[in-house]
Amino acid sequence: MASKPEDETALYDDPEFFAAYDDMRALEGTLNEIVETPALVSLMPKLQGITAADLGCGMGAMCHWLIAQGAASVVGFDSSRKMLARAKQQSPTIKNLRFEHADLDRIDLAESSFHLIVSGLALHYAADFQKIAGRVSVALRPGGSFIFSVEHPIITCGERNWVLRDNGARAHWPVDHYLDEGSRKVNWLGFDDVPRYHRTVSSYVNTLLDAGLVLQRLNEPGPSSDDMTNWPRLKDQRRRPPFLVIRADKPGHG
Repeated sequence: MASKPEDETALYDDPEFFAAYDDMRALEGTLNEIVETPALVSLMPKLQGITAADLGCGMGAMCHWLIAQGAASVVGFDSSRKMLARAKQQSPTIKNLRFEHADLDRIDLAESSFHLIVSGLALHYAADFQKIAGRVSVALRPGGSFIFSVEHPIITCGERNWVLRDNGARAHWPVDHYLDEGSRKVNWLGFDDVPRYHRTVSSYVNTLLDAGLVLQRLNEPGPSSDDMTNWPRLKDQRRRPPFLVIRADKPGHG
């Protein structure tokens, strides 16, 4: 396996890693497509006329979807210049959509500027979730929503590998060092030393509450029966949750 840069902000700008990620997202029946994105969408407020931001927007798919649903303006932030270049390439004529280069750990968000801030599978790369939650709380308008997904802490806590039986079948998913929060290095997409930050479920929730947000929903989505019929390889994703999806709102009325 190839090693990745120690600086996670450069991760998706590595040409080989970017190509591997691009190939993975192009596959049909990915967990992102079948489980994670629908879970995010299910928590959305009314989108007509809102201002929204996407933290870790990647290639801009969620930003495009928000515009298509009637959002008045959307800005996508990402630390990868390759991701942003692809996002801009796919939306050259959308005037109320823009993309900005930003490290999520140092992002600057204007006060009371957004009705909605969303983040899909990006915050487990960020070192300081407390700082991000505080900045999101300030940047939301009263009544605004923060909706995000991360890899489930059951996934990020340990070695990220199934324990196998002697015949090679998957016996169980190990949960280990769950309460030991902090940096992890994992094997992913054929590369080792890919960075993650592990936090417990309670840490995510309590950090939001400490930032002055009100928890509205916490979901641990997995594939449905129909999903598993269409994509049998997803069946093991019912044995432990792949994602944690949360909506927290800022008190008040916009």
